[in-house]
Amino acid sequence: MRPLIITRPEKQSASQRWGYGLLTALFWGLFGYFIRPLFTLGAWALGYWRFQDVMIDGHGLDHLARLLFIYVSIIAGMSLSLIAWGIYNLLRYGHNEKRITPPDPATPEMLADYFEVDPDDVRAWQSTRRLVLDFDPSGRIVDSTKHLPGQLSCSDSELETKLGNGPSSPSNLK
Repeated sequence: MRPLIITRPEKQSASQRWGYGLLTALFWGLFGYFIRPLFTLGAWALGYWRFQDVMIDGHGLDHLARLLFIYVSIIAGMSLSLIAWGIYNLLRYGHNEKRITPPDPATPEMLADYFEVDPDDVRAWQSTRRLVLDFDPSGRIVDSTKHLPGQLSCSDSELETKLGNGPSSPSNLK
């Protein structure tokens, strides 16, 4: 009868060695998974005993109270310094923005000069509720169209063509 234990593992193939190695790693992982509650129980008990030694027997609660007082003092000092800084800024600057000067409002002449159009056109555009401007590729105003509320910017046929329902739309070219 042949022995069940392999005395010469170098005669195993690579796939057998890898298979046995993976199987061993799998079972060690399962063992660790199943033994973990015992480790947790031991750590909990050790933690309880350590808490008993340090906090109760070693007067750790007094030390904790001193640390909490120091932490609260630091947080209160930081909070008070920020509040004091905010009050100082409010008293110094008030509700006025004195640190920067606001820019002058743009006049119709300034806008007309910038866009290279007539200032009277700019004034007329400012009094319009709805305005469509067309620009060329360099950013200059080419055309302007004023619209009344409820008025379409193009004819119904142009609108249908733009929306894809016109005579040249793909849905009508069947």
